[in-house]
Amino acid sequence: MAGGIETNCAGCGYDLMGLADAGRCPECGSKYDKVSGRGVTRTSATGRADARGDRAVLLVKLGLLLTLALGCGAVGVWQSLDAVSPGRALLAWGGIGAVFVFAAFVTWVTDGK
Repeated sequence: MAGGIETNCAGCGYDLMGLADAGRCPECGSKYDKVSGRGVTRTSATGRADARGDRAVLLVKLGLLLTLALGCGAVGVWQSLDAVSPGRALLAWGGIGAVFVFAAFVTWVTDGK
């Protein structure tokens, strides 16, 4: 049902569309009654799709930020192999990587809902 209200089993989330107004969920066996609302949850189909999209965007953001952090660590190690002061290269690139890790943490806390 695009854009409509979907009725799902409160026990397992099974889509009850097309089933009788009252009965047992074929997935988990819980009793439901669509008329009274007992044993069912009503959700917006578009709301669920939006939530899935938000989750996908969050995972892409986190993946990108953590990949950048690991890349900074790798560059720091690579530069420290040929540096006169290897600790300085590791510290500088490690600090930049830490900023990306912190950004990933803040993104996870604020967008993770």
